[in-house]
Amino acid sequence: MDEFEQARVQAMKNGREGAAVNATKEKSILSGHRIERSEVGGPGELDALPDDELERALLERLSALGQR
Repeated sequence: MDEFEQARVQAMKNGREGAAVNATKEKSILSGHRIERSEVGGPGELDALPDDELERALLERLSALGQR
């Protein structure tokens, strides 16, 4: 985190506001203040699945993401 803060300060000194914003975003992600999420699959894709198939599909997706 210190490295991103140093990068942010240096970017501001050099008039590179975009770089400063990017460093701030990275700090917020690393500190847990910002969580990036993305939707997997199409809208309503899992709505029609029976519970056991839904559980299997979710476990497969977690496994693919390295969460299980």
